[in-house]
Amino acid sequence: MDGNRIPPCLGNTLNKKTIVGPTRDAEKALGREIIAQGFAEAIGLRLDKVRQRIYVTDLSGRLCECMTEPGPKTKIYERAGHSYTGLAIVKY
Repeated sequence: MDGNRIPPCLGNTLNKKTIVGPTRDAEKALGREIIAQGFAEAIGLRLDKVRQRIYVTDLSGRLCECMTEPGPKTKIYERAGHSYTGLAIVKY
């Protein structure tokens, strides 16, 4: 591979990085831990600390739910032709 080329990526990913404390083994290879992947330009992000969930919106019109640990994401909502650039959690 040419040194000037970017290696193939894992798609648009949601990552986490250890700031304080020992680095987890899963993080050592890439310098970060991938929580979920396959987003279409993820741009909105919200952490629900109580439920230990991360909600992500992307420019393809999807709202996805991820756990705070690596694993599959769950598509909650999708609307073709729409782009969501943010989100808020409303507790009722």
